[in-house]
Amino acid sequence: MATLWQKVGLAASAVSLVPAVTFQRLTRTENPFPPNWDWQTEYVVELLRQIMGSSMKSAGSTREQVPTTVEEIRKQFWAEKVDIWKNEATGRGPVDGVWFAENGVDVKGNDRSKTIVFLFLHGGAYQVGDAVQFWRVYIELIKRVNPLIAKSGHRLALFSLEYSLAPEHTYPAALNEAIDAYRWISEELGFKDIIV
Repeated sequence: MATLWQKVGLAASAVSLVPAVTFQRLTRTENPFPPNWDWQTEYVVELLRQIMGSSMKSAGSTREQVPTTVEEIRKQFWAEKVDIWKNEATGRGPVDGVWFAENGVDVKGNDRSKTIVFLFLHGGAYQVGDAVQFWRVYIELIKRVNPLIAKSGHRLALFSLEYSLAPEHTYPAALNEAIDAYRWISEELGFKDIIV
């Protein structure tokens, strides 16, 4: 529940935006909105920006921040394709996918208590997609989460499962592979902190 001061601050922001949006609309000097937006739409968007505490970036400025080559990505991040794993003793598997982590995070190392594993299932209704289709999202997620959990000594690593797709592989093939991947990460590799 918002305190009285938070409500007063929000009201002050809402009122102060009226002249700012009007001036911006008349002069079109700073961060112009699409020309087909009316004043009310511009006002609501500006108010939401104020509430969220950040401004929207243009597509161009966002693109400039994204590495353009695999070599640039590898300077900051580690990615490795997993050979298909199958436990012959238990019959579990196969598990196929790709690990993503910042450089210095060793998912094969001995200290697994400090690594949080995000088991990512890429979506696509079990019919389309692959383990690397959202690699930019994986990297951005890791870059944003690791500073938040760094004080605790933890780091995030992401395993994106390459599960079998329909119609070649009928239900519940992909579901069973997801369960096998979870078991592989928790039982075979020994990770305890897992997000699915």
